Amino acid sequence: MNSSCLICITNYEEKFTLLGLIEMKQRTRKIDKVFKNEEKPTALFQAANDILFVGTEKGKIEVLSLDSDSCVKKIDAHEGSEAGISVI
Repeated sequence: MNSSCLICITNYEEKFTLLGLIEMKQRTRKIDKVFKNEEKPTALFQAANDILFVGTEKGKIEVLSLDSDSCVKKIDAHEGSEAGISVI
């Protein structure tokens, strides 16, 4: 039986999104992917198995593809925002 967990976190100051794999039974952890964000991330949402939305401080949404390991689209959700995106 598989007992692994995928964890996804963002780092506001260093502007990145990290995906890690934790194996519960084996007590191991591994950083799987690191995406460099263009702006400071403020919100995170998994839209599909292979797509993440990252809201940023400047009001943009970066669409990250886990399959291609890249940002596939940038959406200007709140142009001129100073508070950033808090909920996606």
